[in-house]
Amino acid sequence: EAGVPMIVAINKVDKEGANPQKVRERLLEHEVIVEQMGGDVQGALKDYLSAYRIFRASGEARSCAIALQDIGNLYLEAADFDRVRSYYSQSLEAYAKDPWLNLATYNNRGQAYREQGHLAQAEAEYGLALKAARQLQSQLLEARILTNLAETQYELGKLDRALTTLSQAEALAQHGEAA
Repeated sequence: EAGVPMIVAINKVDKEGANPQKVRERLLEHEVIVEQMGGDVQGALKDYLSAYRIFRASGEARSCAIALQDIGNLYLEAADFDRVRSYYSQSLEAYAKDPWLNLATYNNRGQAYREQGHLAQAEAEYGLALKAARQLQSQLLEARILTNLAETQYELGKLDRALTTLSQAEALAQHGEAA
């Protein structure tokens, strides 16, 4: 039973004077990963929601945001794009101080909009993701976002802009981490 090692670990940490809530949160995250790998999406969703409630109760806004993004990822795999956008938006509301999380939020909301054919909104989200990638000073992430943006611009019929954007991505991919 997955819960037994969790209880043993929590009790052990509690005896050592550490925060058992922290251990429970981390063990729950690992349990979810195992469930996802085994194809138990419903179990993973249940545990992500449980983790979110734990993080919210303990006042850990960043962890709440991550749990909400993890839930959004499940819905992305299920192609439920309205829920993808909803969970990613909630993540941004929960914690907007982390550019890594912001980048994931904007990129995945962009993907959801794009999948639904809302290309103008997708383009705007990719633009926000691009700002986050530049804030992180990651040429690799910037190149990836530029590629998403170029594809969306192409689908919008903005061929000149798409070519310019793609050229920017290609220039970044010539050196550094993006190569």
